[in-house]
Amino acid sequence: MLFAIGERATRLLRDRFIAAAASHALGLDKIEAIGRAYMGYAHEFPHYFDFCSRFQAHSVSSAPGSHEGACRVLGDEVMGVVVQAIESGKRDGSIRADIGEPVLFATTLWAFTHGLIQLAMAKGTDLATRFGIAIPDLSNYAFGLIRTVAQSTKDSRPPG
Repeated sequence: MLFAIGERATRLLRDRFIAAAASHALGLDKIEAIGRAYMGYAHEFPHYFDFCSRFQAHSVSSAPGSHEGACRVLGDEVMGVVVQAIESGKRDGSIRADIGEPVLFATTLWAFTHGLIQLAMAKGTDLATRFGIAIPDLSNYAFGLIRTVAQSTKDSRPPG
């Protein structure tokens, strides 16, 4: 039953990533839209986000046709949307050609964004109270950093 719910959660995440990527022409813009969609998903569906976090944290060999196997396939599809956006950005010149392997960069973006989400969820109030850092400001800053690192010099638009 848990994996049936997880299958629904991961399918929803994949669909949101696809929609976010489709709403932009340039790969770099797709990447930012996907990251923001991930943050929105976590905020809107914290229990789904929690399942996805826990499922991806453990390694299992799942039987084909099982809900667990479907979760794994859908998880790969989620990553595939990000990889396609990176490849698109490398082709259209919005993402640096020397950024490295798309799967490695996608995994790094996932780790970065996932950590940002966890920090926002667990420490958002504390960050605002103690340091005057609002979560929207933190996320805008973080996505600006991603743009700065990934942006091709051919893409003359300023980051953010």
